Amino acid sequence: MNKVNLVNILIDSLGNRMPKACKLFAVLVTVEANCTVTEPKVASNVNVCNSDDPKVRLLCCKKPLEEAFETGKRVIVSECVNGDWTNEKKNCSAPVGNDFSIQDCGPYAIPAPTGSTLSYNLTAGTTNTHFAVVHKCTGQKIWISGKTMGGLAQCINGTWTPITDSCMEDCNPVVRDCSEIVQYSNVSGFFTVAPDGSTTSNCVLVWCDLADSKYPGGGGWTLLMKAVAGNTVFQNLSAESYREPINAPEDDNYFLGFNTLLKMNWNGSSIQRPLVLQIIMTRGGYLYEASYDNFVINPDFSLLSVGKAFGSAWNYLDDHVGYPFRKPENKSAWWAPTDPVLLERAYANWTWLTDPGLRWKFWSTEAITSVKIRFRPLSYDRVVSCPFGVDMSGKSAYYPLERVPGKRFTFSCWEPFHSMKGPGGVLYTSGTVDCLPGPAGGSYPTWNETLNLPCELNCPASFIKSSYQESCYNFTNSAQLKFGFVSGALTCAKMNASMAFIGNVVEFGSATWELLTILLIITEVEAISPTRSQRS
Repeated sequence: MNKVNLVNILIDSLGNRMPKACKLFAVLVTVEANCTVTEPKVASNVNVCNSDDPKVRLLCCKKPLEEAFETGKRVIVSECVNGDWTNEKKNCSAPVGNDFSIQDCGPYAIPAPTGSTLSYNLTAGTTNTHFAVVHKCTGQKIWISGKTMGGLAQCINGTWTPITDSCMEDCNPVVRDCSEIVQYSNVSGFFTVAPDGSTTSNCVLVWCDLADSKYPGGGGWTLLMKAVAGNTVFQNLSAESYREPINAPEDDNYFLGFNTLLKMNWNGSSIQRPLVLQIIMTRGGYLYEASYDNFVINPDFSLLSVGKAFGSAWNYLDDHVGYPFRKPENKSAWWAPTDPVLLERAYANWTWLTDPGLRWKFWSTEAITSVKIRFRPLSYDRVVSCPFGVDMSGKSAYYPLERVPGKRFTFSCWEPFHSMKGPGGVLYTSGTVDCLPGPAGGSYPTWNETLNLPCELNCPASFIKSSYQESCYNFTNSAQLKFGFVSGALTCAKMNASMAFIGNVVEFGSATWELLTILLIITEVEAISPTRSQRS
């Protein structure tokens, strides 16, 4: 049974006890109504602790004050999935070494999660030692995480485990994307949402990266796409195929579908709802990120805008702005030019993340092994993170993988003779900027200093800057060079420069063409360093 069917089963099975609007964004519950046998077949040292729910059982050890499951769990959940009970083969054991310890946590005294009430305690021994408690949602509410036992807490290693779930108290407003799930849960997982925010919208299953996500950047992210290098899932699909979901969110290669993305990207047919798009790539064992603060697609799925960029992976998506999403012959579908000559150049040198090679423009010396693309509304991002406001074009900074308060942005001009202008016009080559929380009263998070990026070329004394702002030139009268070319090369070496090749007179601006030219060439060098990124 696939996930789509499970969503349909959930909505149908809850029909008699949920208001109509709730059916639209009830979370995924992978539990069937009937199993082939009424009880799980458990090990000899395991008991079934409850029997009041036909679709789920709590399993506990027969000697709960002496034994536990792996990692010290006192109870585990067994659900009826695809006609069979899960976790039937789990065993209990006594602690060995420092694996875990069995200690008394005392009575459970933490208030019940929102919208729930304490259902029952699990105790053992003559002193009725508490080792697990279960809360259930009241009335017609359900756990927002989709877990049947979202209200389970147990005593592990002497401490009660927290309950991070809550019950939905109201069916309005409809949950539109993962940025609205955060008010109910901070545990990442599968959720169903109404993409256009309407109670008449069709539900869509999405994956939400919330506060506990292993990827940095905070919560509220809706997964758009993920892929691993070498996959051929997207290679031969038509552009039209991307209208609907490609695979399921739990698969290694997945795409949400443009129809759903478009509903989340627009309010109705005429008002844009800008999204913050975050592209996270694994390369050489490190994470690199490129985020954009005004991602908008047109109704025909062409790329309308990406906005400002931020991140350690640099800005390699804006080349595609204005182009349709199409599948050129013998290529995978992407935002691509229609002009044949430009198309070939774009495919060879630009970003193409649906390609099996997961190409990110000039990144060819070390392959990207995986990519994950996710988004959240700009209106939400602005409340929880520092703004973008950083020009990426200089490729001049070591970017943190998130912009939340407490994070530090470290910038460094690593190209020779590049610097930034500080207060009073002072040139400096490195520094730090901190993301600060907004002061009390509702202000948004902000950087503690304005960045004057990108780094710009500042030529040494006696050199002039080219009109293209990429090179520095020094002119020497040929009469001063006694041995011609050899003297010129030696003179250049003393200046830490190299002989110039005269390719375009325009580059010299007003400089005298007749003089022998000595050129310091500042080339763009891709500088990849582990200090610029975070391990995956």
